[in-house]
Amino acid sequence: MLGSWRAFLTQVQGGRRDKLRPGDILGALTSSGSGSGLSGADVGTIEVTDQRTWVAVRSAAAAKAAAALGKTRIKKSKFKVHLVDET
Repeated sequence: MLGSWRAFLTQVQGGRRDKLRPGDILGALTSSGSGSGLSGADVGTIEVTDQRTWVAVRSAAAAKAAAALGKTRIKKSKFKVHLVDET
């Protein structure tokens, strides 16, 4: 799935019902305003379900990514974000 690097799953408490798309999540993680300093190469698969979004993030940047997503507004809303598990 993600090649040779280890990843953590990050859960965002928002999904298709909130009109979230994978590009919205990637933009929130990689934008200069988020303060995360992540590049697109640090982000793996993004799966959007009806109520939640799952994001695979390189393990070295997982805590920073979860903190940045929790502070960043996506589609004019803030969402709760949890660092879930190592894959």
